[in-house]
Amino acid sequence: MRLIKVTTPQGKGAELAQLALSCGISEVSVHQVTQPVVLALSFGMLTRQWQLVAHGVVAFVVAVVLIGLGGVIVALAADPPMRFEDFVPPIAGLCFSLLVGIAGALGTGDDTGHRQLVGLAAASQLALLPAWFGVSLVFGFTDDVMEKAVSFGGNAAALIIGALATYAILAFRGDFSYSVARRKEYEL
Repeated sequence: MRLIKVTTPQGKGAELAQLALSCGISEVSVHQVTQPVVLALSFGMLTRQWQLVAHGVVAFVVAVVLIGLGGVIVALAADPPMRFEDFVPPIAGLCFSLLVGIAGALGTGDDTGHRQLVGLAAASQLALLPAWFGVSLVFGFTDDVMEKAVSFGGNAAALIIGALATYAILAFRGDFSYSVARRKEYEL
């Protein structure tokens, strides 16, 4: 038996499963798969699904804004000063983000990882600075804001690049195919 994964438009998986069964395939299962936001950006770029990329960008921006607002709310409920100042050097953050992107793509590329854990690793790498920014809006900025903003952008870019490169290598090696995901219409 061989595992074959097919991507369909939302709501069309059951129809495709029925088609497979009518063609003589004995076992078919349908699973809805979601990708963590930043990994969706990478996968969407690789497969040229620009709508997925746009949705990922919107979700990423909304998440960053909500995390920042969460920081503001926490700061309004707490007393200054902010006690957390243990940021890693920017180069360490870039390296770690690159590795998280690679691990995330490997975990979602072949269904070996638990997506919620992969999403948590990716989110934790990118959530710290927006929360710091939100708290600092209330308490005042003690560190260089531009350095933190550049570090955040670099971390996000490294995570996306690591995932994109990994997805591309997996596709090149034939470990998964994304050609079906690129089609807009399916004949059933």
